[in-house]
Amino acid sequence: RNYTAVVGTGDVTTVPAAAAKQGARLAGDGRQFDGIALLNVLDRCDNPRTLMRQLHGMLVEDTGRLLVAVVLPFRPFVES
Repeated sequence: RNYTAVVGTGDVTTVPAAAAKQGARLAGDGRQFDGIALLNVLDRCDNPRTLMRQLHGMLVEDTGRLLVAVVLPFRPFVES
């Protein structure tokens, strides 16, 4: 299956100009996704449960998939 859009997260000021020209968008505007990949992020998040709940709410109900990768052993590190 081919995907019709690639969407990233982050501050709107961090989206590179080249990616924006190619139609890259930021998540969180109410759209639903077939798949979300969260790769090596949870250990850098100050509230991983909240993030997981938010991502779950962004998935297409019943068929959406969340791919999560974490570094083991899990050692949270949040930069100030």
